[in-house]
Amino acid sequence: MRKWLAIALVCAMVAAFGLPALASPFADVPANHWAYNAVSQLAAYGLVEGFPDGTFKGNEPMTRYQMAMVVARLLVSLDAQIKSEIEAAKGSLKAAAPAAEKPAEQPAPEEKPALERVVEKTIVEKLDTEQLEALASKVAQVSDEVSGLESKVTGLEGRVTGVEGAVGDLKAQVGGLDERVGSVEAKADSAGAEAATARQEVSALDEELKTELAKKGLDLDLSLQNAIEAKAAELIAMIDGLKEEFSRELDILGIRVSALEEQLTFVNAKIDDIRAGMEAMDKRIGDVEAKTAAIDEKATAIGEKLEGHIASTAASISSLDQKIAGVDTKTTAVGQKLDAYIAGHEKVSLSGSSELVFEDADIVGTPDKAWIDPNDIFDDEPYSDGTYQDKYEGVYSKFYHDLNLKLKADVAQGVVVEAGLEARNKFGNGWENPFEIESLSLDVRTPGALKHVFAGSVALPEGTFQPYTLTLDRLLDDDDEPIYEGAYAEVGFGPVSTTAMVLRLNEPKAATTDPEAPAQYARYATGVDTKVAVTDSLKVGASWVRVADDVGSLRDVNMTGITADSQSVYGVTGDLKIADGWTLSGEFAKLQGATWKKNTDTDNDGEYDAYDFDAKASDSASAARLDASGKVGSLGLKASYTRVTEDFLPVLVNTDDDEAPGYVEPDVKKYSLDAEFPVENIMGGKLTLSGGYSVSGDQDWKDEKVATGKAGAKLETKLLGFGVTAGVNAEAKNYSIYQFDSTGGDNPDITFDGAKSLNLGASVEAKWGPATASYEYSKVGYDFSNASHPSVALGSKPKVGDWYNKSKLGLGVEFKPVEGVSLTGGYELAKTDDLLGVKWDDEEFEVKDVKEATVKAGVDTTLKVSDAVTLGAGYTYERSADLLVSPEEMLTYKSIAKASLSTKLSDKSTIEGKVEYAKLDKENHQVLDADGNVIVVLPVTNTRAEVNYTYDITTNTALKLGYIYLKSDTSAADNTGDYTAKVLSASLKVTF
Repeated sequence: MRKWLAIALVCAMVAAFGLPALASPFADVPANHWAYNAVSQLAAYGLVEGFPDGTFKGNEPMTRYQMAMVVARLLVSLDAQIKSEIEAAKGSLKAAAPAAEKPAEQPAPEEKPALERVVEKTIVEKLDTEQLEALASKVAQVSDEVSGLESKVTGLEGRVTGVEGAVGDLKAQVGGLDERVGSVEAKADSAGAEAATARQEVSALDEELKTELAKKGLDLDLSLQNAIEAKAAELIAMIDGLKEEFSRELDILGIRVSALEEQLTFVNAKIDDIRAGMEAMDKRIGDVEAKTAAIDEKATAIGEKLEGHIASTAASISSLDQKIAGVDTKTTAVGQKLDAYIAGHEKVSLSGSSELVFEDADIVGTPDKAWIDPNDIFDDEPYSDGTYQDKYEGVYSKFYHDLNLKLKADVAQGVVVEAGLEARNKFGNGWENPFEIESLSLDVRTPGALKHVFAGSVALPEGTFQPYTLTLDRLLDDDDEPIYEGAYAEVGFGPVSTTAMVLRLNEPKAATTDPEAPAQYARYATGVDTKVAVTDSLKVGASWVRVADDVGSLRDVNMTGITADSQSVYGVTGDLKIADGWTLSGEFAKLQGATWKKNTDTDNDGEYDAYDFDAKASDSASAARLDASGKVGSLGLKASYTRVTEDFLPVLVNTDDDEAPGYVEPDVKKYSLDAEFPVENIMGGKLTLSGGYSVSGDQDWKDEKVATGKAGAKLETKLLGFGVTAGVNAEAKNYSIYQFDSTGGDNPDITFDGAKSLNLGASVEAKWGPATASYEYSKVGYDFSNASHPSVALGSKPKVGDWYNKSKLGLGVEFKPVEGVSLTGGYELAKTDDLLGVKWDDEEFEVKDVKEATVKAGVDTTLKVSDAVTLGAGYTYERSADLLVSPEEMLTYKSIAKASLSTKLSDKSTIEGKVEYAKLDKENHQVLDADGNVIVVLPVTNTRAEVNYTYDITTNTALKLGYIYLKSDTSAADNTGDYTAKVLSASLKVTF
């Protein structure tokens, strides 16, 4: 408001001078703009000059700096005008005069009649609420007007005070002029008196001279007399000139005094006008106060009537509240009945999905199978198991309808039943067998002792059973999907919890059309696991699992070579908190019946069909473990004992895959003790000292017994801005008993009883921002001087010396320079020097020279062009080589470039495109199938393009269309492994 007030004041003061307005020089102020004239005048007077681009920018607020420039220019202009006038006093008068030229306007009392009408109408109509509110608004408006008038009066008083001050200044100036006129008149009078005196003195001198000359008898020389008279005449003329000059000065001063007197008269008249206006204002304020008093009296009367009306209304409201309370009570009762009705009729809910899928793949080429991922040639099983082709005609097509249903029922309070169905209808199967039930499940949960019952594809809950009786992951495939179907139940009562299960591992098989074909019994697995929390510190458990063939599942079939067998495993567990920080846990399991083995891939699908029973387990087939852990101050201790017999091979325990979860190694016995001691604030970081001792070997330490002692230290700290991890370690082994077959067979021909080895190593890793560097080094020495072995074991080699050295250098970087861009790179050099030079085919003693270098690089970018368009691109490079041969031999090679585009066509539709180009190779330059046949000769070049379109018809209905083109070319002369695949897909899925 202050900025616009300043602008308005400037405009008013400039307009008061009466200068002509010029045309606006600003491009952004058109002639039809409401402020055009004001802006043009400001520019014409030079008060505003605009911005460098020739615009006025009228919509931007005025800064204090801009206001200072305008005011400064205005002051300069005013100063020039004032200097052209009579004196600075007259300029000050003109500057002050406009403020008093226009008295404040008297606000017209327009609201009074309307207010009186409203009051009278309100009284007549018994003061309804809305009119009372209007009356209050009118009263407030009158009060505001009174306040406004008081403010205006205050402003007028200030202005009068200012005018009176200006008048005082004028009077002072007039007084000064009077004094100056008096001074001039005094000087003129003084000059006249002095001239008269001078004349008198001259005359006196003349007479005196004549008298003296006469006394002396001398006559005045005529010439002298004439000279004296001439001088006197000159003095008289000068005096007359001074009189005339002072007369003009007096005339000018008289004119000035007259003008000031006229100005003073004008100002006094204005002051009289202002005083008359103030008197009128006082009268009006008195009228307003009288009217306000009248309104107050009427408001008091209205208030009294209003209080009566309010009392009456309150009584009505109270009665109405009682009626509403009654309605609320009835509504609550109706709501309760409605909730009960809804609860009784909404116990069942249905959800699921229905999906129609079409996929057709045309494959042209020589391979028996196509790749799932054509760029992943380094996996052991890189094929799709017929995913993209039919084994008969080389063309694969599928068209089916999937139906997934989940029925949920709240059958009672806290009891929830869920039933699931996954069914598939393969189009073209005919009406005799239209559906395939892929999964049918029932899930019941209750708040009682029977907490959970499930039937279907079984994945047991975590924490059930024990590692030596059942490995939970044994029931899942590589995608963590259940393999077997069956049922399980969970029962809980107080501190006791029990899980019971029944699984069908395979159905009975009988080739009735071929009596010579072997049959297979149905096989079941049953088990019970119970846990009891005896106290807060002691928990015990027991498990039992049985796997058995059902001899009654087959009748009248060829049973040649088929026998029914079974096995059972029993286990007990316990966990005890001995003291604060100390725990003791153990498990023991006993196997009875037959052991097992994996059978072969009978249908050549790349997977094992089942587990077959093998020889009968011994009476000692068992597994046991005992673990203890705790702390003594900062020293952490852990001791363990493990023994698993060679024939402890339960079907549902993982004893064959050491890379899978829950692996239990058979034929082992081991004692171990480990310690760890952390030390803080060492070189600004943490130092961890560790050590341990173990004795391990086969189940009875008959063929193998190795004692191992180890010690190490690891420091984690910050050094010169780097995150540094450094460590040293030492490991000593004593092969008390160690035998192996030097040819890799099962008949030991070499014994190293009494052999020793010492491994010394060090490592360091430094991290700085996105970069990592590491180095590892170890040196192994041997002592075979006390070992008993045939001479072929070492030949002429020394019995004591250095065995081998190992080192590994690693460099890596992972950097994101900007959003959406990721750069990766790495280099690794692994080296092993076989210093002994003896080759033994044994996992423990097999050593060979190695020098391999691997280089990796990659870039991945994602660019969001707009909210609807996203671009992506990337490149991956990897190459490893054997540097021991010359020229170096390539081990693996990958060069993969890719690009993608995703476009959101609308809120419901999206289209995505991907292209990929890859060149791949590896050491043996070929890929073999399961039978060892060469199916791909490397290197191979793969080109792949994919387009996917998605349209969300509704929030729960989606249409998807896709197309894939894949071309794979190998280096084989006969095009072995070359193929081209074209895959067209479409699906429509509805969820509910």
